[in-house]
Amino acid sequence: MEIFLKNSKFELFLFYLEGTPMIDFDLRRCLLLEAKGCFLLTNKQALDPYTVDRKNIMFGLALKKYVMRVTGEDMHL
Repeated sequence: MEIFLKNSKFELFLFYLEGTPMIDFDLRRCLLLEAKGCFLLTNKQALDPYTVDRKNIMFGLALKKYVMRVTGEDMHL
């Protein structure tokens, strides 16, 4: 991730924001509705990968629910 964030080719197009997709404020803050893409990053070194997977699935569903609630349109995951 740092490679992309520090690359001048991407610096105008790529932003890293810390927050949670479970909070609407964070989704508005990152301008989710204007984004062309969204990546959910995971910890590949986690001691319990199943818990991390479940968390990311919940985050993906939270993004989908937010988009549906605000725009009335479905979002592909």
